[in-house]
Amino acid sequence: MKLKQLLNLKKRINWYSAILITFLFLNIGILFGSKYYSVAKIFIISFYIIAGIAAFLIFYLKKPNKVRLFLFSAMAFVFVMSFITTFYNKRGHIGFKIEDVSEGLPLCHIGIINNLLSIPFLKTVVFPAKLTGSNVTFYPMLLIWLWATILIGKGWCSWGCFYGGWDAIFGSVYKKPLIKISNSTAYKLRFIPYAFLIVIIISSLFLFVPVFCSYFCPFKTITEFQQVTTLTSWLLFIISIGSFVSFCILMPIFFGKRIWCTYLCPFGAFQSLLGKIFSIFKIKIDNEKCIGCKVCVNTCKVQGITEETLKKRKFTLNCSLCTECIEKCPKQAIYITAFYNKNSIGSIIEKVTGKLSEIKILKNIRLFIINITDDILNPRSIFYFFALAVLFNFFGTFYFEMIIELKKLFGG
Repeated sequence: MKLKQLLNLKKRINWYSAILITFLFLNIGILFGSKYYSVAKIFIISFYIIAGIAAFLIFYLKKPNKVRLFLFSAMAFVFVMSFITTFYNKRGHIGFKIEDVSEGLPLCHIGIINNLLSIPFLKTVVFPAKLTGSNVTFYPMLLIWLWATILIGKGWCSWGCFYGGWDAIFGSVYKKPLIKISNSTAYKLRFIPYAFLIVIIISSLFLFVPVFCSYFCPFKTITEFQQVTTLTSWLLFIISIGSFVSFCILMPIFFGKRIWCTYLCPFGAFQSLLGKIFSIFKIKIDNEKCIGCKVCVNTCKVQGITEETLKKRKFTLNCSLCTECIEKCPKQAIYITAFYNKNSIGSIIEKVTGKLSEIKILKNIRLFIINITDDILNPRSIFYFFALAVLFNFFGTFYFEMIIELKKLFGG
């Protein structure tokens, strides 16, 4: 296949626009900078090559969801590897002991919900994590989550959550679900995370215990758990393994949905509410183009749109902005808006510079400027820029930390 044919294959924007925005992304969107990591240049170069190719494909292709899914899942895997190797090197074991608590345990974004009432009422953190002092403390995680939420809102769940990749990849094993959840059942189930969120917030406040982290988190199985030395710790460990295998592997495979993120995760419910308030980006349906074929309903992994909401041409709070429905819509009736605006900036330039089209020398230059402006400044491109910035900042951090810790582990 010739290069020209490849560049014209299922394109969303022009190839030169994709190259330019990829260049901007590599220089502006990836904020961490390799200078903070003492790793060999080959790892730094290889990471930027992967980031550059992936970003180009996301920006350029009309259907880039497979690239997003690969990156999202790879980030989840790299996170687990960096987490495990870091604490194995630090303690000589993965499971923490009671004495390790005094040093401060790491805090993930889901742990924030334990503190939604404790901080304003008790002025303290319901978690054995230090407030400052290292990269695993409370405030850094809070700030990271906050800027990511402001940038992409509920999109966190499909681009930024370093746990979400686990049920995302298993939920995509089969094109069609082996067991289908009825619409009525799915409608009822999607309210469970909100109820779970309320229970976690209130119980953590009154018991002064990180209830979710202590008793419900299924991801302790693949990151860190209390060493199994007593009957209670054995029971908690077995429950944790059973929860992870059931909710994050088996159920997504059988039901073809992101079961944990959609029907259980209290933090996902929290993000849904925040996304309603803060999100710059929204997914909309064009009433004139939509034919009600339900392809979007059958495609969605998180109940972001249902048969009931499709009739109203609306998405639910669950929509995590993965953009897969945009790819699959046969009539291109679904689109992203920024600040509720979908107007083309290129069309404005076209009107203002209309007279220039009469001059042959300037005609092609004018067309090029209009095309590149439309390509780069349309809401979907801007969303991908911010979403990739969130994803690769986490991905890069975990990737470089994993390399450093593996080097220590094997005596390099």
